[in-house]
Amino acid sequence: MKKTLSISAAVLVAILFVTGCAGKKDIEGTGFLRDYSKMKQGQDNQALKRYIDPSVDFSRYDKVMIDKVVFYFKGDSKEVGIQPDELKMLADYFEKALVKALQDAYPVVTQPGPDVLRIRIAITGVKAGNPVLAPASAVLPLGAAVNALSNLTTGESISVGEASMEAEFLDSQTGRVIAQVMDHRTGSTYSTGTIGGKWGHAKEIFQDWAKRLRQWLDQVHGKKTD
Repeated sequence: MKKTLSISAAVLVAILFVTGCAGKKDIEGTGFLRDYSKMKQGQDNQALKRYIDPSVDFSRYDKVMIDKVVFYFKGDSKEVGIQPDELKMLADYFEKALVKALQDAYPVVTQPGPDVLRIRIAITGVKAGNPVLAPASAVLPLGAAVNALSNLTTGESISVGEASMEAEFLDSQTGRVIAQVMDHRTGSTYSTGTIGGKWGHAKEIFQDWAKRLRQWLDQVHGKKTD
């Protein structure tokens, strides 16, 4: 009994300490965006860094043109060791998630126009989750303690994936940059999603980014969003 209470107390202390010390992850530009100087720290539930041109009426754009999603890593990035077929799979998955999230309300087109918003997106960092460790760490109290302590010492979970991205929004006719975002997200150990496997968390993050883009477009068009 004493042993059980001791483990529970350790878990609680570790989780409280991690929660108390947790902050927004700093993110550095890779060079994919043309200008980082205007970007500001995002607020709660927003991208880590963002810039939106206050002079632009975004409601005029009711179609989108999405450039092929690319990977853009810094030269010293450890991600360059990922297999090319995995990179292509992830980029294609993100692009399809974007199309699926937008298509019914903001048709995806291939030609510029006065009502077309062009979007350039790069995946600038990605880390695979551990499909073996993740379920155990989400269910077992001891696994929760291991994850918490891992965050204490390294700032990262031992079992969840993560991804970073940069995106640029342009007037499709003039090429003028009217908005930019940079973001980094870590998958939830306690995710109830159905996407499994090595890249499951990264895919869930891509879906979340696509959903957030749809919500933002709905917001600037004065629409109700789910």
